[in-house]
Amino acid sequence: ETCSDCEYDFIAYGSECCDTAANAFGLSCAALEGNYNWDCSGCACPLDGDEPEGCADGQFDCNGDGSQCIPEGYVCDGSSEFCNASWGADCSNGADEGLDTCGYEDECDTGGGCANGTVEDCSGDGDCAPGSWVGDGWCDGTDQPYGYDLTCYDNDGGDCDGRSADSAKSLRLDQYNAKKLAIYNYDQKMAEYDAANASRDSACDGSWSGSDFGCDGVCFSGLVDDECGDCDGDGIDEGYCDCDNNLDDCTGECGGSAEVDVCGVCGGPGETECWDGSFVCDDSDCPEESTTIDYCLELHSGANLKSFYALPDDVSITHVMSSIEGNATGVIGEGVAANYNGTDWLGSLNTISSLSGYWVIVSEAGSLCIEDGNPTDPAIQYSLHSGANLISFPIEGSVEISSSLPDDIEGSVSGIIGEGVAANNQPPWQGSLSALSGGNGYWMITTENISFSFDVSTMSRIKFDDEAGLTAPDNKEIHQSTQQAFYFIENIILDDGMQISEGDWILSYNGKTLVGARQWNGAFTDVPAMGYDGAFETDGYGKNGSVLTFKVQQNTTGKIYQIMDAVPAWKSNEIFNLAQLTAREMPDELLLVSAYPNPFNPVTNITFGIETDAVVIAKIFDVTGREVAELANGIYSAGYHVVNWNADSHSSGLYFLTITVEGFSSGNGQHSVHTQKLMLLK
Repeated sequence: ETCSDCEYDFIAYGSECCDTAANAFGLSCAALEGNYNWDCSGCACPLDGDEPEGCADGQFDCNGDGSQCIPEGYVCDGSSEFCNASWGADCSNGADEGLDTCGYEDECDTGGGCANGTVEDCSGDGDCAPGSWVGDGWCDGTDQPYGYDLTCYDNDGGDCDGRSADSAKSLRLDQYNAKKLAIYNYDQKMAEYDAANASRDSACDGSWSGSDFGCDGVCFSGLVDDECGDCDGDGIDEGYCDCDNNLDDCTGECGGSAEVDVCGVCGGPGETECWDGSFVCDDSDCPEESTTIDYCLELHSGANLKSFYALPDDVSITHVMSSIEGNATGVIGEGVAANYNGTDWLGSLNTISSLSGYWVIVSEAGSLCIEDGNPTDPAIQYSLHSGANLISFPIEGSVEISSSLPDDIEGSVSGIIGEGVAANNQPPWQGSLSALSGGNGYWMITTENISFSFDVSTMSRIKFDDEAGLTAPDNKEIHQSTQQAFYFIENIILDDGMQISEGDWILSYNGKTLVGARQWNGAFTDVPAMGYDGAFETDGYGKNGSVLTFKVQQNTTGKIYQIMDAVPAWKSNEIFNLAQLTAREMPDELLLVSAYPNPFNPVTNITFGIETDAVVIAKIFDVTGREVAELANGIYSAGYHVVNWNADSHSSGLYFLTITVEGFSSGNGQHSVHTQKLMLLK
């Protein structure tokens, strides 16, 4: 039960209120008010009813009608209303301590007077009370629950604290209830003690009191737990703030993580990094930031396509190129150039622009260094004309091509050529050039006049790997030229039906001179082809109008295939797109391949292949043996070649094609003649 409705509590007497007393002791509100002077106003009084229903299991029914119930453990517990009683019965009618109920012997002297161990009631009614009640700490007044008045015995031995007999009732009741609560608590404690397999006999004072034991479990050892819970411990160690040996942090928090930083500030952020990499506690102590930068561009021997993302105040070619004087031989811009004669720079190029790219030509590898350069504004405006424009990239970092070009002009840029690399706007962008980087120059090819600024919002400090450059198999060497073109090839089918494989080499030749090479990396691989730029290293390279030959060298077998399809003539700074091409394995003997078409009118194409470099003579004869045309007479390189005969001025009929091959590269003087019939039908 709860006491939420009760107006009064009796905690001092062993129960919070009448309702909890009913639950704990089986006493009804009527019994508590009638026998113990409790006030049960407002209580639920669960044991009070019009028709008592008897007592619950484990309780003793004092009156037989459920009006007063006490715990069964109170029956015959040593209390009695008779002469041998040490304190009163628990039932108001004494039913729990009757002689018949408990089997006590009546030691009372019924013949008059009081028996030994008892004293005569002070009221003179002849009652005898236990003598032990005098001075037992309980006040026995006229309203004592058992009807005894012992106040004449030196005021009940001092138990009544100077009270009169008429005022002793409440004190006696208080003492009685307190004693009952002590008995109840004692039983509870002993039950807990027994549950712990302890013996009442081992209690320190014989009545079991937990406070008599020290923390070590020894009676009266006097040992107690320290503040850390350790028996007879020393508590928190000196210098620490808790039992876990934590320390106060700089804020005073025990075990906190705040520390004094290098600047002496509790929980501070520490030093601030300045623009120059130094560290200070106060931002105002940082050195004044420089607005200029120093940097170097690495150069290889020959032509280097470069630009400048920061230039000094003096942008004259003499000042900008001062770090490579003596090594530089020339600088070429778009439509302008300068030549260094060992003393001065001569030519139409006098100043260097942050908007332009330049071919910087040096005799040997070195570094072109700029000091006190003013960084180029990333938003600088570029104005380009239709065609090829040699431009710079304005920042030190790198940006992918598509991200760097504003959407409104990207479609007007058909291709970009770097040094030995290129990108073709298919779209998407294809080729060996994937990003634009500061310090490099680029030929940007546009289909119309445009103006724009690069979008550098996605700039990366990591330089993209666009250094494909001019590499070739078998230690073959290709020199970078200021004149270059790129052929983007979608696919190549070999004559055995197989497709070209990743890693196979595509080689470009001008005659017998290797002018470019690239390993196949998928659809639209860009193959460079260098042109002649006047340097002796590029002698034999392509010129405008040159017809190049392309070959495939398998990376795994070393076999050589020649691309048979015609390709556009070479032109500087051009990007050519080629669809699927076919390649035939290089011949291993001197042979005539075919004439097609045959019969023909009026043109037929004659394809022949030779194993090695040789002198080839191709002639046409009529049926009389008269020579009517000479199609070839000269040295041809190993591989396949095509010549054609236009017979527009000849009459229909049968003709004979004769090809004579004088092999000399093999050193055996091999001679071969091949003849084929041709039919001209008009």
